[in-house]
Amino acid sequence: MYKANDDYSITIENLSKMYKIYHKKRDRILDLLNLKLFMDRNSYDEFWALKDVGIKIPKGMKLGILGRNGAGKSTLLKIITGNIKPTNGQITINGKISALLELGTGFHPEFTGRENIYASLAYMGIDQKEAEQRYDDILDFSELEDFIDKPVKTYSAGMYARLAFSVATSIEPEILIIDEVLGAGDTYFVNKCIERMKKLTEGGTTVLFVSHDISSVQKMCTHAIWIDNGKLLMQGDIIDVSKAYLASVRKQEELRLKAENMKLKRNVVKAFENNDSTQLLFHFITQDGEPKEKHPINKISLYKNGVMIDELILGDAMDNDNTRSIFLLTSKGTINWSEPLKYDGRCIRSFENVGGIYKHAVFVVNIVEDSNALDKSNYEIEIGYKDVTNEKVILELYNGQSYVKIGELQNINDGKWKKSKCSIDSIYLGYKNKEVVKEESHKTVNVKNNNIIKEKSLDKIDRNTNDIYGSGEIIIGDVKFMDENEIPKYTFITGEKMICRISYIASQNIINPVFVVALYKYDGTCISQLISNKDNFIIDKLNGRGSVDVIFDPLLIGRGEYIISIAIFKELNLLDAAEPEAYDLHDRKYKLKIEQPFGINTELGLINHPVRWNIRYVE
Repeated sequence: MYKANDDYSITIENLSKMYKIYHKKRDRILDLLNLKLFMDRNSYDEFWALKDVGIKIPKGMKLGILGRNGAGKSTLLKIITGNIKPTNGQITINGKISALLELGTGFHPEFTGRENIYASLAYMGIDQKEAEQRYDDILDFSELEDFIDKPVKTYSAGMYARLAFSVATSIEPEILIIDEVLGAGDTYFVNKCIERMKKLTEGGTTVLFVSHDISSVQKMCTHAIWIDNGKLLMQGDIIDVSKAYLASVRKQEELRLKAENMKLKRNVVKAFENNDSTQLLFHFITQDGEPKEKHPINKISLYKNGVMIDELILGDAMDNDNTRSIFLLTSKGTINWSEPLKYDGRCIRSFENVGGIYKHAVFVVNIVEDSNALDKSNYEIEIGYKDVTNEKVILELYNGQSYVKIGELQNINDGKWKKSKCSIDSIYLGYKNKEVVKEESHKTVNVKNNNIIKEKSLDKIDRNTNDIYGSGEIIIGDVKFMDENEIPKYTFITGEKMICRISYIASQNIINPVFVVALYKYDGTCISQLISNKDNFIIDKLNGRGSVDVIFDPLLIGRGEYIISIAIFKELNLLDAAEPEAYDLHDRKYKLKIEQPFGINTELGLINHPVRWNIRYVE
């Protein structure tokens, strides 16, 4: 440590901390013994918990430290308290530190609460007489009278927090550091602690406060820093920093929910979304949800206006290279693509059960055009595969909210190589399988030409799954949740405008259909059910394609994560408890998250009901 400027409690310059992640246990031991000559080359990876952090903290400042788990917050505090040494940089401390970094730090589990109080005060340099004078104040603040003579090992996490905070603040420290320990306390005690910390800072104590409870940080602190991946991203006024941090959290939540809806890992979604081209996400699934057979696939081709513009040979070198126009997502443990194989002399990958938790096989098509001018109706996808099973394989396209069926592989187990071509505009049509072609002696024969608009019976069969079912005369195509600028989103804030746009495709005249949007908590509780005829939105007749908007303006649903069902019913009588017959029902297929407005820390509840207030004066 170096002598500090008297105006600052803590000065940090170019601070970095690196941990070595050893590949073998023997290398860790050799490194500890400084026997580096006997270590393997590249025997460890470097993990930088902090990198080039610089902060000056004035005396008396109440500083909140924000960041996600693993951001480097606790590492920074441990360096400040001297528990660990930095790899690079320097830190200057001006004042005595009192730190609560872990619950019960310094407490002996076999000692009673009373014994631990006196032991902790002695460790702080407080003599017996003064300790006795401070004891009553500590006991009064902790409110542990009924437990003070019981062993600390019998205390709950909240009781630990009460005792630890009461002891640490029984004397006025020059620098008080608190890392998450108050999260174990109840709301009443947390508010009590915040009031005590405010009084301490009035006397000149510098406070560093780490908590994931942004409400508590805002109550306590006037300034904040935001650390992410070991780097200092932002410092300044608590409101400005917390706004930026919460916006980042919402963005991550958006990505997480999108990954769940796309049935991919979050990092996979993030990686291919960075591409500037228009990217279309496809996947193969089976009718039963998980492949029971092996399905050899050797080609995926992209056509525009009937002309092939690109082709991917599966199993060939770099078929998962995301710089290509067509590529596979082959995340192990998530996606059901086999390793590259040779089959009948052709390069393939097989869609089969290789332990992918999402039970599907995914590929991406990049279309390098202006996305605003993109006419997807000019594009077609053709799949080359070998028919060696009777198991039905369905091809679906992700439409921004969920996967929509666009075709299938016509498997009859005849052992022939085949091709199936699907129009990409079926994202709007529901299902449209244009052709299946047999390869026989260089001769092609058109076998089938199915169109849902003409052959509604196909839809009746294919759409009866666990989460999509109905008679199919009118079907739900694209479902989007959008903000006031009609930008699709998965996270919203209570009080803002939300639009739920339901696209439909009707194969015949539909008289008086009823549209329903139902929001559920994850425990199955129905939060709200919006019914078109209940709201006097009467639709006399529908045919062809169109969309219905359900407009939440303002959105009055409170904070939480929700799953949503969308349905079109033939009729819905509010007096009838039985589930009505559905044309099409998407049962709990969509996920959303709703947050409270920034700066509102009081819990507003699940429903923010509009009311009128009135006052009557009585003489």
